[in-house]
Amino acid sequence: DWAVCIGEHALDIKVGNFCSERAGQVDILVVGTHCLFAISEGGSIRMQKKLDYEPSSFCLYPNPKAVRNAEEAKGAQENMIISSFDSTLNVFREQKLIWSAKLHTTPIATFVADFGDPLRRGMIVTLNDTGSLNVSYLGTDPATESAVVPESKEINYDDVDEEHRRLLGIIRASQSDTRIEPREKIIMRTQVPKRLDEPGPLHELDGGFEHMLENAVRQDDGLLRLTAKLFLSYTGNGSINNVTVTLNLPTSVMTKTTTIHLPTLKGGSATPTILDITFYANAAVLPTEAGVGVTAMFFSKNGEPRTAQAEIRLPMFFFCRLMPPTKEPTFKFKLDTNKQPIMLAGLFEDMMNVLTEEEVADVQASGTANYVLTFRYWVTDPNGVPYNATVLLSKNAGRYRVQSHHMPSLWYVSSCLCSRIRSYFKASEGPDGGLELTYNEPHLPLQDFYNAVDQHFWWRQKLLELLSHQNDCAQQFRTIQKRLLLRFKDRNAVPLQQLDVIMSETYHRLIELSEQCESAQMSLGVASNELSCAANLILLFIKLKYSLSQEEHDMLAANITPHVTDNEACGWEEMVNAGCTNLLRTVLAKKNQDGGGAATQSTTLQMPPDTSKLKKHISIVVDRIHKGARLVVDD
Repeated sequence: DWAVCIGEHALDIKVGNFCSERAGQVDILVVGTHCLFAISEGGSIRMQKKLDYEPSSFCLYPNPKAVRNAEEAKGAQENMIISSFDSTLNVFREQKLIWSAKLHTTPIATFVADFGDPLRRGMIVTLNDTGSLNVSYLGTDPATESAVVPESKEINYDDVDEEHRRLLGIIRASQSDTRIEPREKIIMRTQVPKRLDEPGPLHELDGGFEHMLENAVRQDDGLLRLTAKLFLSYTGNGSINNVTVTLNLPTSVMTKTTTIHLPTLKGGSATPTILDITFYANAAVLPTEAGVGVTAMFFSKNGEPRTAQAEIRLPMFFFCRLMPPTKEPTFKFKLDTNKQPIMLAGLFEDMMNVLTEEEVADVQASGTANYVLTFRYWVTDPNGVPYNATVLLSKNAGRYRVQSHHMPSLWYVSSCLCSRIRSYFKASEGPDGGLELTYNEPHLPLQDFYNAVDQHFWWRQKLLELLSHQNDCAQQFRTIQKRLLLRFKDRNAVPLQQLDVIMSETYHRLIELSEQCESAQMSLGVASNELSCAANLILLFIKLKYSLSQEEHDMLAANITPHVTDNEACGWEEMVNAGCTNLLRTVLAKKNQDGGGAATQSTTLQMPPDTSKLKKHISIVVDRIHKGARLVVDD
C-alpha cells in the first residue's frame, strides 16, 4: 500500500505504542544503522532520532508505571531498550533516555520478561553472538545480612592515643616538602667517547634523512659524527613495558630520531640496556649549548606515569677544532681572575688529544700553544669563511682575552673557558677555593647586542611581508582557476582573453615567492641562533661585571631569555620587552615608585613596529643593576 525511504539499512522492525499520544495508536518502529524511526500506520514519519552509537538490537516493553495488569498493558504507551555494539543498554521513555547500563557482552537480541516464583518482573534477557543467554536486571542486590550491634566495652585510652600519634605521623609525612623517591625507577647513565667516530658514508642518511645531509658537517669525504652510549637500568623486580626515551636536542646537534621506543626493560640484577645514539654536527648554526636532554617515560605496575631524566654532555671537539693562531681583534673582551694563570694547552687538553701529529705541530709551531689557542667552528659566514675564536693568556697575571671577528662566535668558547677554569680550581682547591671571575671592561657591548636584535627583527618583518605577498598571490591564483573552470564548463565557447597566460605567470610568481619564503625562514633561523649567542654572552658579562648570584642570573635570563623562539602568536622581542617591563615594575622599580600592583596588569603581546622601546627597556634594566639594584630581594 505504501513505502517509505529511511536512507539507511533497517536492523529491526517492531510494532508498538512508543511516541503516540493517544492510547490504541500503533507505531511502526524501525532501528537503522544510525537512526530510530517511528512510522504511522499510513506511512508518514512521526519521529526520527539520531543515535550516537551503532545499535545491535532493540525491544519494547510496557511502562510499569502506566499499567497495573496485563489487561491495561494492551494499547498503553511502552518503553524501549536499545542495545549497542559498545555493550550498553539504553532505556528510553517518551523519546527520552532515562537509564544506561554496561554489559559484559554485545547483545544481538534483547527482550523483557517475568521469571521465577515468586514472580520477578522486568528481567532483561539478552543473547550474544556466541549463543550465550543472560538474564539480568537493573538495580543493586539487597543486603543479605543485618547489621550486628557490637558489644559495648570500655575504651582503652592508651590505644587511642597510640593510634592518634600514628595517624598524625602519616599525615605529616604526606604533607612534607621532602620528596620521596620511588623504589621502582629507571636509572640512566651516559658514556661519551673521547674521540670522534670514523667519518660515516654519505648514504648513511638515505631513507628519509636527506634533509640532514644538507647541513651535516663533512669530514674526509664523510660525515662528522659522534656515538654516545646510554645505559638504562630498572631498579624494580621483573620488567616494565613500553618505555619511551625522548631526546631534547640543541639547534647545533642533529640525530636521526628524537624518540626511541623500548618494548621491554628488565629490572633487578639484569644487564642494563644499552642504546647507541649517533649525533651529527649542524654546520648551519653556531653552538649555544652542549647538553642533550634525555627523558625516559614509563608506567609503573600501578598505572602511575613516571619519568627519569639525564643529560648527555657533548665534548667541545664535536663543535669546533684547534687551528694555528690568528689575529682577529674586531670583537674582544678580557676576563680577570684572582688566581695564577692556567696553561691553555692543559686547560683544553681534550682538544689537543684529538689532533693528528701534523695538526699538533701546526698549532705549536710558534711555541705559544700554552698562551694562545684559536678555535675554528664548522660554521661558515655567507662568503664561506669559517668562524673562529681565539683565547689569549697573560703570562704575568690570571687574565684571559677572547677575541673574534664575529661577536656570536665568542659565546661558546667563553662559556667553555669559564666552566673549565671553575672546574680546575674546584678540583684542586675545593668548592670554596675563592676563585673570582670578573669582567672589567668599562662598558658592556650593548650596541653589538642591539645589532643582533635589529638583524633578527628585520628578518621577522621580511618573512611576514613575503608571507603576505604569497597569500595574495595564492588568492589571485585560485580566482583565475575558478574563472577558467567556468569558461571550460560553458557550452558556448568563449575566448579565454589571456587568462591562461595570467594563470601561468601567477603560478611562476607563486613558486618564486615560496622559494623566497623558504630562504627567509632559513635566514631567520641563522639570525635567531646569532641572537641567542649574543644574549648568552651579554648575560655572562652582566653576571661577572656586577657579581650577580646564580639565582639573580637565572632571574635575569628568565626575562631577557637567550632561548629565541619565533612563531605566529609571539616572538622573542615581545617576550623580552614584557619581561623587562615586569622587572622595572617589580624588583627593579625605583624606591619612590610603587610597582606592586603594576606587575599584575595583563597585556596582549603584539609585534612592535620597531625595536626602539625594547632596547630602551634593556638599557634601563642594565642601568638599574649597575646602580646597585638586586634582582632577588630577601624577605
